[in-house]
Amino acid sequence: APRLRYFDELISTIPNTTFPGHVAESQLIEDIDTFQTSRASFCRRLNTLRCPILRLPPEIMHLIVYALVDLVSHEYLGPQEWMHLGRVCHHFRTLLLDMHSLWGRIAFSHKFRAPIAAERLLERAQDAPVSIEIDSNVPEKRELLALEHLGRAQSVTWSANATSLMKLARALDKQDLPLLNSMKMLTSFYSSSGDG
Repeated sequence: APRLRYFDELISTIPNTTFPGHVAESQLIEDIDTFQTSRASFCRRLNTLRCPILRLPPEIMHLIVYALVDLVSHEYLGPQEWMHLGRVCHHFRTLLLDMHSLWGRIAFSHKFRAPIAAERLLERAQDAPVSIEIDSNVPEKRELLALEHLGRAQSVTWSANATSLMKLARALDKQDLPLLNSMKMLTSFYSSSGDG
């Protein structure tokens, strides 16, 4: 309040012709920015007081989120269902963004076909292990991105044509896979006459 009175006095005492508008304006903008930052911080604290789940320790919150993710996965719903949690509040968004292994699990999910989606999810996963799901309908760029990150794969499901499987075989031959727990490779061979 004293700062506002200062600006009121400044505006009322200086004639319009000599008013140092640019100085007062920059000071006001700076004060508004500070106030908005403080306001957001106070609102987060108020939300924490009002909502008991926000006061749980991060380890417990992680367990709850993983349970929710597993439940959603068993219901055959996509990751988009639990990703909405990040829109509930700042606390949930921060919690989800810090769960790198969660993002690694979906970075190459068949629910996200676009290569740009995999790139964004990999950014969120940081160095966490990834699960790779490739089928014959994925764009080649996404397939190449998956091969690039094969060394950090925890699981690989590769269901594609023979050419794609050969790329995978060459990539497997060139590197160690210390984190790999499971691998499934599937293909279909059709004759050119259509006999199957």
